[in-house]
Amino acid sequence: MTHPVAVELRRVFHVEEIDRDDLEAQVDALMEALLDLEDDGFGDSAVGVDLGRAIVDVEVVGRGDSFDEALAKADSSIRAAIHAIGGATPGWVVLTTSQHAELLPA
Repeated sequence: MTHPVAVELRRVFHVEEIDRDDLEAQVDALMEALLDLEDDGFGDSAVGVDLGRAIVDVEVVGRGDSFDEALAKADSSIRAAIHAIGGATPGWVVLTTSQHAELLPA
């Protein structure tokens, strides 16, 4: 199924109280969890990390029949991947959010 709207969502957040080796392992696990979740409504996952500052940068593309649906798919997929690796998202506070949306050809 082709969805007419794609939203690129970027979440950047700080991970507290974790050493570099554990953070690196968690980032690898997060990428694997994102890849496991990819489907026709969510994909193009990428994860970056600044090990020195414990900053994680996640980018995904959500797809849907509306902007809100595509954004919700992208956002919920990031949260689901975090939960899948044992993380928590209380308050879902992020440092940076950026979005880019476009209509896709039919």
